[in-house]
Amino acid sequence: MDRKLSVMSEGAMNSVTALEAEVGLFTQRLAAIERRLGDALGRKQLAELKQSAAQIVGQLERFQEDRVDAIVTADLQSGKDVVRQHRKQLTAQVSALSEKAIALHGAADAALSQHQDR
Repeated sequence: MDRKLSVMSEGAMNSVTALEAEVGLFTQRLAAIERRLGDALGRKQLAELKQSAAQIVGQLERFQEDRVDAIVTADLQSGKDVVRQHRKQLTAQVSALSEKAIALHGAADAALSQHQDR
């Protein structure tokens, strides 16, 4: 049975869908950093990757606080459960991406340290 969502629930679902697309962009950016870390890079490129990873960590924190947590489900009726479930999934994805960004920051930092030892 497929219920029609109220206008408020439909708006909340549209917001969630847009946020899911933004999470995809964060995923792509982190994948690009991860790929580049596998290349033989100089100090400047490693420092740039380290900085990019750090910026993404901050952006993900703000994204979670300002955008994902801003999705209110209390006033919803027809779409409350589905929007809440999507919001929980977004929170889990953002958390996993944040952990990955922190790990990439650490990997870039370690590569920089090794580069200095040469």
